Amino acid sequence: MTWKVTRVQSGPEQGEQWQTASVEPSRGDGGLRINPDQKYQTMVGFGGAFTEAAAYTLSRMPEDRRAEAIAGYFDRERGLGYSIGRIPIHSCDFSLANYTYIDEGDESLESFTLAHEEKWLFPLIRDAEAARGGKIPLLASPWSPSGWMKSNGEMNHGGSYSRSTVGFGRVTLRATRTR
Repeated sequence: MTWKVTRVQSGPEQGEQWQTASVEPSRGDGGLRINPDQKYQTMVGFGGAFTEAAAYTLSRMPEDRRAEAIAGYFDRERGLGYSIGRIPIHSCDFSLANYTYIDEGDESLESFTLAHEEKWLFPLIRDAEAARGGKIPLLASPWSPSGWMKSNGEMNHGGSYSRSTVGFGRVTLRATRTR
């Protein structure tokens, strides 16, 4: 059995190149069949996570080096051309400290604010969009609910939803509609 494999190689120096090669399986029949005419899903894009730690670190760099690093990821011609990003809802493992978008016990979400993200995260996203030359779709991913919503009373160290799971769902929904 021979497999026909197509790969895409691209970069600023060589442009986009399609290469087809034949590959022999190392054992058995391999069980892998690639049919490029059969499509099951659409690829949305390639990208990475926007985190507070990355945004903070980049903010401490000289402006020209910061712009170079951002272009290296998002510029379509000079960089990788990242086209999608993931952002955490509330703080995550790559944040400078724990924080949430609502005050403790606020099930009505009256205190909801994304102001914390204006210091580091949102400026990085805006600069990435400028380097890319357009909006970057974002996947907002909840990391942990507020500590008062969990059985252990804190955002870290596990715990389970103790109450107001609906409240965290509402926070998540509101955060995704704010941009």
